[in-house]
Amino acid sequence: QRLEIGEINHVIRNNTLGVKDAATLVMRHGSKDVLVAFLVGEGEKASDLCIVSDEDALGAKARASCLDSLPGYMVPTYFIRLSSIPLSPNNKVEAKELKMLFHSLLPDELVKLTGRDTTSSSSDIDAAVMKRLIEALACFTYLPTSAIHETTSIFDIGVDSISALQLSTALKRGGFPKSTPAMILRSPIVSDLA
Repeated sequence: QRLEIGEINHVIRNNTLGVKDAATLVMRHGSKDVLVAFLVGEGEKASDLCIVSDEDALGAKARASCLDSLPGYMVPTYFIRLSSIPLSPNNKVEAKELKMLFHSLLPDELVKLTGRDTTSSSSDIDAAVMKRLIEALACFTYLPTSAIHETTSIFDIGVDSISALQLSTALKRGGFPKSTPAMILRSPIVSDLA
């Protein structure tokens, strides 16, 4: 599987209304690499690098554009809205600054940057089904159930495009017959898998 960062940026810039600029980077998060998309909205005034409130859900729109146009493994895990993308004197993205910003974020802050609504989904899901899913994921990843929540990304608990096949098999055995590797990779948030 070939990862095309330029294609991800192209989809976000051209298919997402309201995005002025985008830069996607592969970031180390825990023991895994994840894709992180940094977005700048059309109305943003260039200023010092800072995270901007995503009141108009630009992250969710960018995520939807990626899901519509890209294979699952190329959909970023996080969508972070910025005041501007830092550039070098040669007009290249300053990846170091973006990495420092990303690594300064706390887990609770990262959950809000997945480009999806983290509040509405939990009420729609049967508690027993969610408990069973979290137990199956905990068994598969050898993590305690307390480490996995409805808003956890499977990529944050060690699942990648290769282990998604094995996870699919484990979930099917655990009573989730519609779990396919493609579905798992396209919907990496635990509540989306329920």
